[in-house]
Amino acid sequence: MASTVNPNSEINVTYEDQSKINRFAAHNSKMEEVREELKSKEKELANIEDALKEMDLLSFMDDGFQIMEGEVLVQFTAEEAMEWVTRKKDELLKDVRSMKDEVDRIKEEMDKLKAELYSKFGRSNINLESDD
Repeated sequence: MASTVNPNSEINVTYEDQSKINRFAAHNSKMEEVREELKSKEKELANIEDALKEMDLLSFMDDGFQIMEGEVLVQFTAEEAMEWVTRKKDELLKDVRSMKDEVDRIKEEMDKLKAELYSKFGRSNINLESDD
């Protein structure tokens, strides 16, 4: 994402304009970070949902389950394992919702800044579009 003003233009860039450009760039960077983390959480959530399905099929096992907690395998009874995985799923769902809300909030602010900057500088004089 580039946020530069065309050097051949005669438009005066004020401190306030530069602050808006900087805020836009910071929001854009934050948006990329949140989206990457969101992808990771969504993958983890999919893994948890797969684990729940597998555990449901194997719930008849008397010796329970081993679950990786960090770098340690922890032995759980079938009931404890289901509770742990369900709790983990709920936490991930909450995180995913929160991150999606944050993405929406950042996008809304970026759209507002983009509109203000494009109205002053024009689309051909400033580039606020992502490179992807």
